[in-house]
Amino acid sequence: MGTDPLCPRISLRCCAAALAAVLAGVAAAADGKSLDELIALARQRNPDAEYSLGMMTYEGRGVPRNAGQAFRLIERAAGRGHLDAQNALGFFQQHGVGTAADPAAAARAYRGAAERGHAAAQANLGWMLHQGLGVEHDPAAAREWLEKAAAQGSPQGLYNLGYVLERGSGAARDPAAALQRYLPAAQAGIRDAQFAAGRLQLSGEAGARNTEQAIHWLQAAAGSGEPRAHALLGECFDDGGACTKDLARAAGYLRLAAANGQARSVRRLAHLLDDALVPEANEGETLRWLRPAAATNHAEYQFRLARKLEKTISPEAVAWYRRAAEQGHAQAALALGIALEEGRGTAKNPAEAHRFFLQAGQAGSPEADYRLALQFHDGVGVAANTRTALDYFSRAAGQGHERAQARITQLLGPVKDTGGVNDPFRGLR
Repeated sequence: MGTDPLCPRISLRCCAAALAAVLAGVAAAADGKSLDELIALARQRNPDAEYSLGMMTYEGRGVPRNAGQAFRLIERAAGRGHLDAQNALGFFQQHGVGTAADPAAAARAYRGAAERGHAAAQANLGWMLHQGLGVEHDPAAAREWLEKAAAQGSPQGLYNLGYVLERGSGAARDPAAALQRYLPAAQAGIRDAQFAAGRLQLSGEAGARNTEQAIHWLQAAAGSGEPRAHALLGECFDDGGACTKDLARAAGYLRLAAANGQARSVRRLAHLLDDALVPEANEGETLRWLRPAAATNHAEYQFRLARKLEKTISPEAVAWYRRAAEQGHAQAALALGIALEEGRGTAKNPAEAHRFFLQAGQAGSPEADYRLALQFHDGVGVAANTRTALDYFSRAAGQGHERAQARITQLLGPVKDTGGVNDPFRGLR
């Protein structure tokens, strides 16, 4: 999608392509005429001149940009049967350009031009029917109109048809047939089609995987600013499966995708930086991306951010540990328990620390079992219970925790060899 404020990222994913189709007939309609000539012809109610002036006014090309005036000129030309103007009128009405958004009126405008063979209008009407925008959702009729547009070579129609074929709208899902529509649309410069073609060729879902072609189309889409292409290329070079593993290159693409709000890319980039897997990784950039990664409510990145922040023993670190622990992250639960027990970044609360040590211990943390043993031994946060303390010391020691083993030796004395039984703590439970 483009960044044109008139093309918001809503359920209609082909706004930029629709706008390109709207603009395609402007030069032909103007036919080399000067602005003064166009104005004179428009005053004579010439629909070609009205349409050209309307689009020039919409773009601010040679005249001040004025969406309201553009709409009025387009509406006049459309009323005189001008097909490009009827298609443009639908675009203006659909997206609220110079007028209130009115999907039903847009669908009527598209239909008027589509029924007279206008390929871009057929593509737009098909999409409206597919989405149920301004008309009743009708997958079969949508596909019929998109087939007509594609048969005329409409890049937008080809992309839209590929979209519905891939998703199985109105018929069985057919990724291979979808790819055959995406490719000519991609060659015509439709960014969404370039991304879709690259994605299908990379996955092999539409047939044999074609990594070289996939990267070609994904890079074409990425070059036009498509953040999903940046994300997929970043993942590909990070994973090193279909692509040759190249972490520096992966980080470059992931930075672009992350800057455009791709949540998975934010997390991937944070991981690469936090684990120092790219040469240019540094603490400042790592924290910059760990914060939004944690904000996606992913426990692992909440824990990673807290671990970075804990160097300053900050309440913020404790808050992130808590959020991760509450999602079941065992390491975060242990870290939060320690902070609560020791009063690091928060008020001391041994009883609450006990709860999080239990959570971490149940997930298999020997350190959590050791700390639970200390709590039961010393009566901190719970009632003292030597037997339970020995049990937790035994569990921790059984996982190789040396301090727990030392504590057992201190409490019980050296354990005698029982003749080859590999369980020095047998009988404690």
